[in-house]
Amino acid sequence: MSGKRNFLITGAGSGFGRALATEALSSGYSVIGTLRSEAARQEFGAMDPARARAIVLDVTDFAAISLEVAQAEMDVGPIDVLVNSAGYSHEGTLEESPLEEMRRQFDVNVFGAVAMIKAVLHSCGRGAVGISSTLPRWRDMWG
Repeated sequence: MSGKRNFLITGAGSGFGRALATEALSSGYSVIGTLRSEAARQEFGAMDPARARAIVLDVTDFAAISLEVAQAEMDVGPIDVLVNSAGYSHEGTLEESPLEEMRRQFDVNVFGAVAMIKAVLHSCGRGAVGISSTLPRWRDMWG
């Protein structure tokens, strides 16, 4: 990638999202990270005050997503790369898993990712990257 690129990474507070944000910042890119708390927002922003911008955002707050993305684009410019790393796995048998927990997981892992893609698609075009933070757990389960 040449020139200034803006990454938007959901789930940037931990795991793969944090690792990717750290690598992108160290490679000279600007990173907007979504996090779940004000404390995490401050910590993330301190990683690189010039190029790390943090947003407290729950990816299941679908109404807030487009507002936050629009504000981020006004602040830093168009989003070039979207990485949907926010997500989690649910462990348990189907018959023992409450439907509400399963619905919440789909809201985060599926509909949250779709809402983020829809919010940035106009600016990043083919730069969207879909990643599920639950993939390593699936690999561990099946060898």
